[in-house]
Amino acid sequence: GAGAAGGAGGAAEGGAPAGGESRRRLKLLFEQEERGPVTALAAMQGMLLCAVGQKISIWKAERGELRPAGFHYAGFTASCAATLGNYALLGDACRGLQLVAWSKEKKCFE
Repeated sequence: GAGAAGGAGGAAEGGAPAGGESRRRLKLLFEQEERGPVTALAAMQGMLLCAVGQKISIWKAERGELRPAGFHYAGFTASCAATLGNYALLGDACRGLQLVAWSKEKKCFE
């Protein structure tokens, strides 16, 4: 059979390319250096919530750049994040959960 790297290039049954390849490509829109590993990401009201260690940052896309909109120190390393509206639920394996609310007017977590 034909391999994924040098395959026949035809479509398999169902219209998918041979070898399980996809014609979809990812495009890098933003890049931001951080001082540590990013441990959680979530979308929040059209912005990006990003956890790096104990710091939870909110980034907003403006004029083709990511700009900081606010931050919060969680007191633990957030390993997961879920959002609903202006609320963010931050989780950690050792200390449990923390629920915070984003105030768009004050540009901070409450």
